[in-house]
Amino acid sequence: MKAIDADGAEALPGRRLEANESFHFACRPDLACFNRCCRNLNLFLYPYDVLRLRRRLGVSAEQFLDDHTDLVLRPGHHFPDVLLRMTDNSEQTCPFVAAEGCTVYPDRPFTCRSFPLEKGLVFDAAGSRPKPAFFFNPPPFCLGPRQPHPITAQDWFAEADTGRYDRFTERWAVIQDRFSRRNPWGAEGPQGQRAKMVFMAAYNLDAFRRFVFESSFLRRFKVPREQLRRMERNEEALLELGLDWIERVLWGIQSPGLRPRR
Repeated sequence: MKAIDADGAEALPGRRLEANESFHFACRPDLACFNRCCRNLNLFLYPYDVLRLRRRLGVSAEQFLDDHTDLVLRPGHHFPDVLLRMTDNSEQTCPFVAAEGCTVYPDRPFTCRSFPLEKGLVFDAAGSRPKPAFFFNPPPFCLGPRQPHPITAQDWFAEADTGRYDRFTERWAVIQDRFSRRNPWGAEGPQGQRAKMVFMAAYNLDAFRRFVFESSFLRRFKVPREQLRRMERNEEALLELGLDWIERVLWGIQSPGLRPRR
């Protein structure tokens, strides 16, 4: 999900959909282009994507990041993007695609889930609440738009079961927007210790859990008891705390789920 500056929204690729505007699209194994979109991708992974994929694969967050991702720090950005590493073959296919389709389909990333739409949050200079925007942007080879299946963006996302993905990925887009507007690291830059801790809280929940329960974290911060109980069995609750912690330590944003002890 992109954080979009309001002045540049109209220059983005694809057709921006109006509210309740429908588009035509369907994807089926019998289409000649089936699986062709699952290769040679710059596929951004957001924190909730990594949570779901590494849980699906039954591996640690650290192993998933080592085996399946590349970190890219783009010019002018203050936090690395996490990209899914393509297979090292002639077509650079997604590591999770097979002839019959996606092998992690119930836990596929947000970008795949929303395809052929791209969802963004549009931020204006006044700092008002960002508004969602949808762009219809299938690649030229895609036969999906030729199928007689009209649907709105809202219904498409409902069919794709994006509920939890939306909640976490919209929140991450807000954090990314803050990263883009100001360098939060000072002289140490995005390679420093604070940036590494923030990356841990977003993408390496195994390490963040140890940080919460095995360091002085709970002596310095008060977390509601019920939330602590949920975190023991629920990684989503742990990610919520991680995002709360990032917003507090970098920008002083308060959350009822994370308060400094007096």
